[in-house]
Amino acid sequence: MRTPCGREARLNAGKVYGATTVVIDPGHGGFDPGTSTAAGLTEAALNLDIAKKTKAMLDSVGYTTVLTRESDYYVPIQIRAEIALAAAPKIFISMHHNGGNASTRPGPGTEVYHQVQSAAAKRLAGLMWEEITNSFTKTYKVAWWGASDAGAIFRPDKDGKTDFFGVLRRTYPTIPAVLIEAGYMTNPQEATLMDRADYRQNEAQAVASAVKRYLTTADPGSGFKVPNDRGFETGSGGGGFDGCTDPKFS
Repeated sequence: MRTPCGREARLNAGKVYGATTVVIDPGHGGFDPGTSTAAGLTEAALNLDIAKKTKAMLDSVGYTTVLTRESDYYVPIQIRAEIALAAAPKIFISMHHNGGNASTRPGPGTEVYHQVQSAAAKRLAGLMWEEITNSFTKTYKVAWWGASDAGAIFRPDKDGKTDFFGVLRRTYPTIPAVLIEAGYMTNPQEATLMDRADYRQNEAQAVASAVKRYLTTADPGSGFKVPNDRGFETGSGGGGFDGCTDPKFS
């Protein structure tokens, strides 16, 4: 087998999945914690918790769901994509939460990025945006943060045709894939919500509902935006192999 750091390893036992419906990629992990709240909640931990909750919901209704990491360890982007391509799912979801500064807005600043050239990924992004923002708007009254182009959007690389985010670029065109930035961990009001079990459950339920709508309906989704020019100074988390340490295998 190939380890999270791209090395070869031999296991005496393991689980082989059948036909996979969804691969969920909890962003960051290990020495790459991502952003964080002022209270110290890391994006890596939040991503993983919500990914696990989403997996449990989808598995309970008969879907087969695979996570690219199952605890707090680092996985390079290339390996995350290799896991997805090997599992050959119907869809791929990379789960993240935003950081930095943004303007206040009347509704959630959720961003769902889809592959630049994939109509299927665009529809999935529109359904994800609908479900997440509807759930947050109906349930919570806070001063949300977000960019002016928050919505179901894309982010091209410098050539204008391929995807800036590595996991989206590496899974195209084989798997329709999206990357979610559900909310702002650096917004004090949203950060307070993210510590709550009900918020995490609601976010996971929204993602699971979007998956089911994508797979069982022809709903087109909404919230589609033309993105602002955000430049190329930042990455999507979980980069190369430098510093990668494999977790212990049982």
